[in-house]
Amino acid sequence: MTHQLNGKIKKVAIGIFLVSFFAFWIWGIWFSYLSFLIEYDFDWVDFIFLFLPLLFSAFFLFYLIWPGEESPSLRQKFLVVYSSLTAVIIWFVGPIQTFIMLNLNYAQIALVAFSYLLEGLFFGMVVVYFVLKQLDKVDKFLADYHSKIKSISKARVEEVSEIISAYPLKVSVIGFFVVLGGYLIGAAILFWPGGVSYRDAIKDAMIGLAIAPILFLSVYVITYRYLRGVSEVLYTFGDVLKPRRVLSIGQKMMCLGGSFFLLTTAMFVPLFWDCLSETISDQKLIGGLIAMSVGFALIIYFSIKVFVADLQSALIKIEKGLEILQSEEWDYRLNIKTGDELEDIAYDYNKAVEELKKRR
Repeated sequence: MTHQLNGKIKKVAIGIFLVSFFAFWIWGIWFSYLSFLIEYDFDWVDFIFLFLPLLFSAFFLFYLIWPGEESPSLRQKFLVVYSSLTAVIIWFVGPIQTFIMLNLNYAQIALVAFSYLLEGLFFGMVVVYFVLKQLDKVDKFLADYHSKIKSISKARVEEVSEIISAYPLKVSVIGFFVVLGGYLIGAAILFWPGGVSYRDAIKDAMIGLAIAPILFLSVYVITYRYLRGVSEVLYTFGDVLKPRRVLSIGQKMMCLGGSFFLLTTAMFVPLFWDCLSETISDQKLIGGLIAMSVGFALIIYFSIKVFVADLQSALIKIEKGLEILQSEEWDYRLNIKTGDELEDIAYDYNKAVEELKKRR
């Protein structure tokens, strides 16, 4: 009874908070656009007072919506994760880079705020929905796995396996191009109605070129992590799953290197451009270099750490499998879903062990 009451209270709180959050969001869009039209003195302080409440409200709302680690609902988990990531990148990281790189007047700052609020709306209500829609079959599969496992066919297992194999790369690529496209549109808006110089419009586009790899790497790592549980479920269905090559190890390293190159170029070139043309103060240059260097170092560290950890984990499993095979234990199988050569090796190992078991 108490649990049901708490659940109802939580639903009411989510509903009230959701309405308040969207009302403030829409008001922010209207206020920033109106400030641009009437040339109100909209400065970076106004920007902060507009975006900080939105960020804190968004995170509290996501906290209320979060279903818990044990929940089988992937859609609800990814709704919270993707929305949180989008809010951080568009409403926090992007504005910081804009503040450092661009020299804007009041009307242009208001236009930037309007642009970021619209981008957040587009991501939150269009892209995230489209991306999560692809998880419907996976959620239904997990629900049936816990309630009526005997109804799950081999073809259905293959279908779910194919979805989760391609899903991390697919959503990462979608995120990359949508963010990049959003910033290119934003740069065009700043150049045309905003009246910024072509130099600042190019720098705004380069901010998008810096943000897009961050989103690509973040989405890929987070998505891969949360899909591991599905891989464990698929593993219980035995050897019906064939390996699916998504990206080879070499291609993954090229994506990682290419993302770092784009990130470095887009983050630091505009700063040095301003330095050479003497259009940036020493304090802003030093602050920008420190902030971007720290951010860049953290991104590299966590990206490489996750990549190496996944590689190491797969190799440890293969090594353990070979040791168990030497002891003539025929029931052990490798469960590796990396979408590369290591998954091929695991599949070949499982087939070989199954053949050896039949001959005994």
